[in-house]
Amino acid sequence: MKQYWQPFKQHLSLVIEKVDLLFLGLVLGLWIFTWSLTLNSRWLKVFQSEVLTQNEILLSTVQGPLFGPNEYGYANKVQVPDGLRLEIFRTSESGYSRLIKAISFKHAKDAHIEFLEGASNLVLVDEDGDGSLEILFPYTDSLLNSQIETLNFANLEK
Repeated sequence: MKQYWQPFKQHLSLVIEKVDLLFLGLVLGLWIFTWSLTLNSRWLKVFQSEVLTQNEILLSTVQGPLFGPNEYGYANKVQVPDGLRLEIFRTSESGYSRLIKAISFKHAKDAHIEFLEGASNLVLVDEDGDGSLEILFPYTDSLLNSQIETLNFANLEK
């Protein structure tokens, strides 16, 4: 009975040796890859931007006739890893949306304002009475000072 198991034991020991070598090669390769990223900051930046996912959180949306009467669109306030971004879209009659402009606010944090008996972190209003809508974009800067950016949509595509 012992003679039947002998070839199986020899084959099993060869497989274990190959798996050990493969595992050792994998660990060594990962170690070299990690050190090359650490020592070369340009490679690290490429790796972070291409491989690691960037978390973006939609904080709020406003929609309406942003570009004039019967010219509808919407704006998104998005939290990104390095601050906030305002994305402005134009909506066609067929319902297709096209990004018009994306404005980044580096190191900004979300904020809100009191408006019409409530609080909002993105407001669409005709603030100056000229008939076109503006957006009020409240935020806090890197020094935690409160700021409100007022954007007029009628001039964005020019």
